[in-house]
Amino acid sequence: MARTQTRPGSNLALRNSSGAEEKARAAELTLEAQNEIQTINNILRSALDNRSNARRRKFHFDEAMPSQDQLFKARIALRDARSQARCGLLRETSLIHEIEQAYKEEKTRYRAAINSWYRRGEIAQQEFNLSSKRPAKVTANEIVLQCHDILTRSRYLSYFPKIFNVSAELNNKLIVIEYLLPHPDALPRVKEARYVAARSAIVKIEYPAPQQKSLYDNVVCQVCLRTLFEIFCSVAASQCLSANMLIPVNQL
Repeated sequence: MARTQTRPGSNLALRNSSGAEEKARAAELTLEAQNEIQTINNILRSALDNRSNARRRKFHFDEAMPSQDQLFKARIALRDARSQARCGLLRETSLIHEIEQAYKEEKTRYRAAINSWYRRGEIAQQEFNLSSKRPAKVTANEIVLQCHDILTRSRYLSYFPKIFNVSAELNNKLIVIEYLLPHPDALPRVKEARYVAARSAIVKIEYPAPQQKSLYDNVVCQVCLRTLFEIFCSVAASQCLSANMLIPVNQL
């Protein structure tokens, strides 16, 4: 019976190859854990960045300012004519008068054009202000519906339950929000992953308990501030002067 001979060192090469792959996988898991923690730490910043440009519309008048080219040409022609007259090169006073008259007419025309441009800009500004004017009065139900829509569209990580209740008291100018947060155990705990050659396995290292608690406290603060920011960016809810948030923790 023929025997299959194994080349010396082949098993060692196989183990080395497997170890390199496991180390690479551990590095990937560490990077994923770091990215997830960074995402959690940016819960508030992401909302600020997304709404910084969209919070308020800015007025912009697109019509270009009237050109001064013809006015400059008339001014240069008048300057040259006067210079030649002083040097005795131009003796025709009627021609100098025509050039002066052309410059005055062009100056008058440009002033009329620029004044008309400013008036059109002011009208456009007034129309923009009217279109952006806040409603004089809204009902409590309208405020609740708008707040509910804002909180529903707000994007969080998959393990956030996004269960909330909103009520409005117009007499007291108050919005009350109950927001259910995820359980502390739902937040990521992994700090890094390491490949342990002696055990031929990838070991996940978690954050110490104090850091886990600090992370959760940070999440609670960020969600509160982000919710208030998103609510008071709305047109209707901004008519209320204050808001109270009740943050029960999900114990399920």
